[in-house]
Amino acid sequence: MRSFAFLGLIVALGILAAPAVAEQSWQGYYGNGTNPNGARMIQVSPGQAGSAPWVHGIWDVSTFTLVYSSDGGESWNGPVTPQPPYPNTYYPALNVPVDGHPWVCYWTITAFDPPTDGLCLGVWRDHATPPSNWAWRGPFLSTDGSAGHVSAVLSSTGGEPMVYAVTSYHPYQSLYQYLMFLAFDTLGNSYSTLLTGSFAGQAFEPTIDYTPGDIVHIAYQKDGQIWYVYSSPITPEQIRSSVPPTWYQPAQPISQGLSAYNRHASIDADGEYVYCSWRGPNAQGQDIGDVRRKWRYVPQSPPLWWPTGDPENVSQSPADESDYPQCGTGTTTTWQEECSEPVDHTEVYAVFPGTGPGRISSDPEFNNLWPQNAVVNPVMPEPWSIYLHALWSQDDLSYPYTDFIHYKRYRYIPSLLGKLEYPTYLKVELGESLPSPYCVEREGCKVYDDARVDFGPSRLRYVLPYLDPSHGYVAECISYNGEKTAITQRVEIGGVMVARIKLGPASCDTFRVVIPRAAYKDTRAKVEVVRESGPFACLANTIKVYEKTERQAGDGQFAGLGGQLQRSVTAAPNPFAGRCHLRLDAGLAASATARIHDASGRLVRTLVLCPEATGSRVASWDGDDESGRAVPAGVYYCRVTSGGFSSSVKVVRR
Repeated sequence: MRSFAFLGLIVALGILAAPAVAEQSWQGYYGNGTNPNGARMIQVSPGQAGSAPWVHGIWDVSTFTLVYSSDGGESWNGPVTPQPPYPNTYYPALNVPVDGHPWVCYWTITAFDPPTDGLCLGVWRDHATPPSNWAWRGPFLSTDGSAGHVSAVLSSTGGEPMVYAVTSYHPYQSLYQYLMFLAFDTLGNSYSTLLTGSFAGQAFEPTIDYTPGDIVHIAYQKDGQIWYVYSSPITPEQIRSSVPPTWYQPAQPISQGLSAYNRHASIDADGEYVYCSWRGPNAQGQDIGDVRRKWRYVPQSPPLWWPTGDPENVSQSPADESDYPQCGTGTTTTWQEECSEPVDHTEVYAVFPGTGPGRISSDPEFNNLWPQNAVVNPVMPEPWSIYLHALWSQDDLSYPYTDFIHYKRYRYIPSLLGKLEYPTYLKVELGESLPSPYCVEREGCKVYDDARVDFGPSRLRYVLPYLDPSHGYVAECISYNGEKTAITQRVEIGGVMVARIKLGPASCDTFRVVIPRAAYKDTRAKVEVVRESGPFACLANTIKVYEKTERQAGDGQFAGLGGQLQRSVTAAPNPFAGRCHLRLDAGLAASATARIHDASGRLVRTLVLCPEATGSRVASWDGDDESGRAVPAGVYYCRVTSGGFSSSVKVVRR
């Protein structure tokens, strides 16, 4: 019977993992379509609380065109052609804040006499009004030369909307091209900084993003390599005072290991991680494009990119041209790739965690070009799901000079045999000889058989950075008492008590708390663990921060449970030799299930937790798998789910 139950679970997971697809096409004019640059041409922003997200897409013609969906991509409005104050728009970059109304930054040729080039900003304040009802500002930079590529992002983590852009321009009658960084706010304050110069024959094609502490990350191509540079945190006061940021270290090539032919970079930042994809040479070093990827951890200085050797290659075939990749929050990359049939035909591919490349377009009558994506990673407490929104151009092979814009939405659920946890937004390592860079106060560390612990005689203090005030977050903490004396301690975030933990001798408690929004108005939340009784205050292994499903605009009010302790699962004895009892706190839903996986992620046992008189729910694991065979000694991971709640605990079988 257990084998049939296991088979049924696998079949159910297979059905759930089938991608949900929504498709919509729009006929446009012949032109560049979505445009091969690093700008954000499709964006997803949260809707009102409990409603579907907004999705916006734009593409580049003589005047950019925009479409939008208020139901997560099920249905669409538009296309809309705005009426900008200057007739020609180039390289539009799209940003959508939490209110769902798009901001567009683009390069324009002004109507001045003589005409000059500059960056302009447009904001559509109300979808219910005509397209002419846009708020326009600009140009923020005027030059006496020709425009280049523009990539821009919108940030409001400094308390107000600010635009960061990187662009190149070629002055008239000059042999050089320049790469410029610009920052400007909605009041018309701005400044610009020269990053580098080059002979005019080269195209920088820069790409930009930022981590929520407003640290700007830029990648661009030069001399056959992909270069990277990043800034110190930027504030609105700097922009108003025209004080440029500090650029950490000289620009460094991140495509090292590849001799040349590197171009068309795309950069994407998420939490404390930065990801970069680009078109590089194939494995034989030939100028036949393959899609390359690297990533870095922001707090690490000097910056070290992984993998440290040759970049990862995710494309389909080394014999076919792969080009114009787009990152998507580290989990997903899209690109275009040639196919053998018909000749000179291209399709759009994507790669997800734990899978090889897969084709997401299937249109042999079209060349599918220049894909752009917006990726929504899983957030708690939703199921493990990645949503890919993709937008690309279609060149009709039967009718020249006809372009279409195509949209697809995918829902991808990675196998439970792979990574078991939600992707962390931020991770604080504890119990190491050197304190974490996020640790403000501790006395030292202790190492027990199954835990590494930070401890302090009266308290521990940490600072969690990179938190976006418009998003909600959950912190997962582990209290581990390896001593012979009981410990009682309270946890405070932003000065608000969010939990009180009581630990008996040789016991452990894993708990999650919603971080109060008031605690990270400036993107940094202060965490204190205060000893109330016992030898010291302690936290074990890691503090993990996850994004929360609710993403409505925050004004410092509590989100959801607002700092209340969420119930957790415990395992005792742990380590165990005979039986291990899994206990879930009282007060949750009427049913709960435990799934036990080995260290490789393989599911070995599924258990149903039964109610006790106290209201808690309990299951006992005897160390057998689904077939009744004893599993070997080692580390196992137990995930307990009950309704929308889930909690995990690590158990050790002796």
